[in-house]
Amino acid sequence: QPQLNQENLPYVTGWIQYEQQDFTGALATFEKGLKMFPHNIEIQNEYLATLIQLQRNADAATAATRFIENTYTMNDATRSKMYQALAIAQFALGDKAAATQSAQVSVITTTPKAPVRRSR
Repeated sequence: QPQLNQENLPYVTGWIQYEQQDFTGALATFEKGLKMFPHNIEIQNEYLATLIQLQRNADAATAATRFIENTYTMNDATRSKMYQALAIAQFALGDKAAATQSAQVSVITTTPKAPVRRSR
């Protein structure tokens, strides 16, 4: 059973491996991290980036969709990143229509909303 104070360990370890261009090692680390902490946004983002770096675009599209549908701790910025990764994977797979739609959702998600004016 993982301890909560260990949640950043797979993220940091995988990130170091990624930066050293050990993408296969980073992917394995992020996969282990997601098994222990499936809703950790940072691990999810790095996992997607690693899949895309390895050109495993079908896996990236599947994972991004799963994260979007099942992760309950996302804010708008994080949701936008997930849709950006999904758009990149879909484009690489040749599905330009889906990639365009995902990219549009990504932009809509991060567009600042107009301030609400209160009447006096």
